[in-house]
Amino acid sequence: MEKFLAFFGHINIDFKIRVTDVNLPGSQMAENVEEIFGGTAGNFAMVAAKLKVPFDLYSSVSSKTHQGYLNYLRSEGVDTSHIDTEDRVSGPVCYIITDGSNQRAFMHQGPIETWKAAYGFKGSNYKFINIGTGPVQEYMKIVDKTERKKIVFDPGQELSYRYDKETTRFMVKHSSMFIVNSDEFQILKKRLEDFGESPENILENFIVTKGSEGSELYSNNKITRIRNLEVSGIYDTVGAGDAFRAGLYFGLYHHYDLTDSVIFGNIVAAESVRRPITEFSMTPDQLKDCFEKNRESMLG
Repeated sequence: MEKFLAFFGHINIDFKIRVTDVNLPGSQMAENVEEIFGGTAGNFAMVAAKLKVPFDLYSSVSSKTHQGYLNYLRSEGVDTSHIDTEDRVSGPVCYIITDGSNQRAFMHQGPIETWKAAYGFKGSNYKFINIGTGPVQEYMKIVDKTERKKIVFDPGQELSYRYDKETTRFMVKHSSMFIVNSDEFQILKKRLEDFGESPENILENFIVTKGSEGSELYSNNKITRIRNLEVSGIYDTVGAGDAFRAGLYFGLYHHYDLTDSVIFGNIVAAESVRRPITEFSMTPDQLKDCFEKNRESMLG
């Protein structure tokens, strides 16, 4: 029986360093330093589990640094059986400098750098395969032997430094959709332009997230702009994009169309910035109620 979703990406130990302004030059006082659970796949899993979205989580971590994190995920109902563990190296670990609205991240990849993600993986087992951050060459092997309609290309910040124009083009051409933010979209467009191509000419659907400005859904050369919910008292935006993906797949799992699923994503992202992502507590019923109340106003 076909499962709903395989989600590939990082499960990081994050050291989050709070400062006044990430863009100030020179030294500045660290207002707070926290060691927290994070990573693109880890953040997604914490939120998606609360929303009862079925998924299998694929990643690689060190048993030296991540036993507490894995135990926490299990306590939240996340199946960790597809997470490879390595005892020879530490990580992955991410050092995040944040002022609450903007971030800069410094990654130690650890075991995910040499992770054989494609080994034994069967794409035919899933309806959707979200290819997030991680080993590019392994991911290319996965998408090369999997039906294109299943693949969602979701490279995150690694698009800028782990992919070149050839590997970017390969992944786009082997995907049914991609999800990027505004900066990543400009990088992706420029790389395709070098081949005389554009995202719109290759894919029917793709999503560009724009932070506080909401999201844009490109579908059959039409752009649908979807507003964010207004949020007061933002705690931090770290992980908001990963929460967006949990909301997006919540919509798709419940058979909403792509536009409504993006609305769900925006709602979940807005909810996720109110408190630490480990404290995300919105229930599926609360999410559906919020969707019904705000759908029309969120459509641009």
